[in-house]
Amino acid sequence: MSRDPFFSRLRLASTAGAGATDARYCDRTEVATWDHGLLLLAQDIDLDRAVLLKTIQGEPAAAEDAVRRLLDEARTAGGLQHPGVPPVYDLALDAEGRPFFSMRHVHGRTLEDLLRGQGDAQEGRHRLLGILEFVCQTLAFAHERGVVHGGLTSRNVLAGDFGEVQVLDWSHAGLVEAGADPRTDLQAVGGLLHDILSSGEEGDSALADLGRAALDSGTTLDMEDLARELGRHLVGTEERAHRARLQAVADEEEAAAARLRHEQARLQVEQQRKRKSQILAFSLAVGLGLILAALGWTWLEVGRRERERNAHAVVEAAMREATTARVDQRWDRALEAASGAVTSSRSEGVSADLRAEAARLEGEIRVAAASARDARERAAREERLAADLARASTRSDLDPAEANERAWRDAFATYGIDLSMPDAEAVARRIATDPLRDRLVDSIRTWRAAQVVRDGQATPSLEALAKVLHLDAAANAAADAAALEDEAWLHPDDEERQLAAGRALRAQGVRGASKAVWHLTAAVAVGEDRAGLQVHLGDAWRAARRPVLAREAYESAANLDPDWDVPRARIDALGGASGPR
Repeated sequence: MSRDPFFSRLRLASTAGAGATDARYCDRTEVATWDHGLLLLAQDIDLDRAVLLKTIQGEPAAAEDAVRRLLDEARTAGGLQHPGVPPVYDLALDAEGRPFFSMRHVHGRTLEDLLRGQGDAQEGRHRLLGILEFVCQTLAFAHERGVVHGGLTSRNVLAGDFGEVQVLDWSHAGLVEAGADPRTDLQAVGGLLHDILSSGEEGDSALADLGRAALDSGTTLDMEDLARELGRHLVGTEERAHRARLQAVADEEEAAAARLRHEQARLQVEQQRKRKSQILAFSLAVGLGLILAALGWTWLEVGRRERERNAHAVVEAAMREATTARVDQRWDRALEAASGAVTSSRSEGVSADLRAEAARLEGEIRVAAASARDARERAAREERLAADLARASTRSDLDPAEANERAWRDAFATYGIDLSMPDAEAVARRIATDPLRDRLVDSIRTWRAAQVVRDGQATPSLEALAKVLHLDAAANAAADAAALEDEAWLHPDDEERQLAAGRALRAQGVRGASKAVWHLTAAVAVGEDRAGLQVHLGDAWRAARRPVLAREAYESAANLDPDWDVPRARIDALGGASGPR
């Protein structure tokens, strides 16, 4: 009787009526034998499925070695959870006390059967190599867990009907730690590879070398290396087959194209025959058509020229009206007439030169109108400020200190500048950004001088403001801008002078920016980098507080150089800009 403790537990469980028994399996049919036992096909009545049962023959007491091998195989196969190893479902005793275990039943053919039926088909060899690759992966998995199959042959490799590959009969398996040598399995796989390569026509020399290396007892290969090399070969074979299929498709397409060209040539010859019979009728039709076309073209040309004359007359009349209104400084009427001329110039038949002249006139009138409005606004603000400062000067007869201080502060406050702020730099920034900066700075200078004459010194707050304003530096910057402006007027066709004057004047605040627009417009007219000059013009319009005209200049720059991102950034910075043009 077997001394295996697990066998003893099975007997005790069977005697107690617990655990699995063979009553679960019916319709047993012998399908094979092994050294000391049988392999049966049975039906699992609990799960309604076909299974394989492996058991021993005779009494267990007389076949202890067979019992031990059966239990070892069940444990080994059950412990290898891999798709290539048939799963063991249960291990139990039958009614006579013989141990058996049940495992998965796979429908298919053994590798031995497939080798006999392969013949010379390359596709069959590719399939056998794929099966062998999966066998290598299964054995590599077992070796990784310290198990050596020890009895691999073509008879215990099963290929299922649906692509499964199973490595059967683990009854000879041994443990690496107990002395089992993995090279036993490696040599067995090398023999199978040799059988596959020799079963048909001459195979790949690299695979033959791989098989010989596996058979070599001193090889350094392991099962994982063998599986990887077989996988690379299969991938290469599939790629070559795929390229061959693509080439076949290309050849078929070329043949189809040749047939199509032949058919097209035949149809062309046939059409030429038909065309000869139609030439006379066609010639007559063409002659008649030409006559009618000539008459129609003459009529259309007369109409087109008449429309051109009318369109030119409308545009020129609008331009004359705009010019007259400009001379009379009726700016609203001048802008309306110039815009009408530009709109009319877009009509069909208007020449490009006249269209450009209308656009130029509109631009000049817009600039002149904006300058006139700026001049009126500046004049009004200056008159208002002059009046306030004059009123402040009349307070000089009052209290010399307090009343005069209040009069000057009230005059600036009425203009929107709070001189009572303790931060002199904030007040200076407010003055520096004002269009009447020069007038305000002169007033601060006059007020400071009056305090010095009257009191011997200026108040601390006024002295701090005068220091922050850098009055002398501001005067120098204004003088430099004026000199550059004079140079620009003397050289109207010099792009660099116009640009330099425009930049300097733009830095002088709103008043200087309005002058800068003139010079930058002249630079755009004569310069080469029109996109860059349009951006400078847009900056001047922006400094002059004309965001709509600034946007138009930036958009012109973006249209001239679509790949330049600076104009787009300026447009994005304006946002939904609105205000006076």
